Amino acid sequence: MKTHSFHLIKTFTRLAIAALIAFTLIATIGCESDGNDRDADNPEQRSWFSFGGKDERREQRIATLEQQLATLESRLASPEESIRRVALWQGIAAAFAVISGIALVGGAALGSRARRMSRPTGAGSANLSPENQPG
Repeated sequence: MKTHSFHLIKTFTRLAIAALIAFTLIATIGCESDGNDRDADNPEQRSWFSFGGKDERREQRIATLEQQLATLESRLASPEESIRRVALWQGIAAAFAVISGIALVGGAALGSRARRMSRPTGAGSANLSPENQPG
């Protein structure tokens, strides 16, 4: 009973810590301030998200995202590269499947052989004929 209650307390402690961390992360999302509160009444400057204000950092972030989007589109536009990569990984996965199957069958065979070799010759019930039985 003590171990059950100990595990229950441990579980509740972990849940409480996780909830505290989650609350802290949620409460601090987008809390970005440069210390300049002169435009605090401007709704565009008082944004919860980091893309809220109209400043050069926002423009740089947008340019970076547009560049990443263009790179992604160019990668998706050439399906030949993707097809070659998929074929390569499918071949590797098939090779590992074959190797693991061979390892499983070989391991089972080695285990069976080792079990037969470790058993004394007269100890098995199949090896005892009626004339060799004690008694």
